[in-house]
Amino acid sequence: MNVTYHIPSTWSRLGAHFLDILWCPFVALFFLDHRINYYISEKFFPLRSLAFTLLTLTLVKILCLKFVGATPGKWLMGLRVVPFRPGKGRELSWMSAITRVLTGAMLLPLFGNAPIVILFFRYDRTHLLDWLAETRVIGLVERPDRVRLRPLLGCILFIYFLFNGLSRAQDLLRKVDWQRGVIYFEMF
Repeated sequence: MNVTYHIPSTWSRLGAHFLDILWCPFVALFFLDHRINYYISEKFFPLRSLAFTLLTLTLVKILCLKFVGATPGKWLMGLRVVPFRPGKGRELSWMSAITRVLTGAMLLPLFGNAPIVILFFRYDRTHLLDWLAETRVIGLVERPDRVRLRPLLGCILFIYFLFNGLSRAQDLLRKVDWQRGVIYFEMF
């Protein structure tokens, strides 16, 4: 069976990324303990619960990439993550899945979506996570138009997300009370 792969559109890649960001809180709430209402009323969250939640999300993403070939957002957008080199087969190795997820888990909180918007500059729509994990994202549906580079929009979004990500990371670090082992938050 010969399957034809296509370069995904920029918007389907970004849509999949943001869908993945949206489903994470639902998975996190599923694994949180019963004291979530207490944490919300007190406006803090224990770091150990946050670490457990982030570890669970990371593990779920790794398993999705390894066994499904896509995270939930990519699956919903009709995309699949495959090895960059065609000779390696169509399934990701454990190392590629782990590298891709852990790189995202480390870079995205610090730099926001700046590493992702690099895809505006690339014909094949790859970005930093793809390069480090030696993967690429492919579309299973043919594009209605040809691939276009969008360097001006890419520059604007890169600068915006870079500064936004760095300021959010700085703000987040200010809210951590390492002595008590909690992070403070505001609902609104």
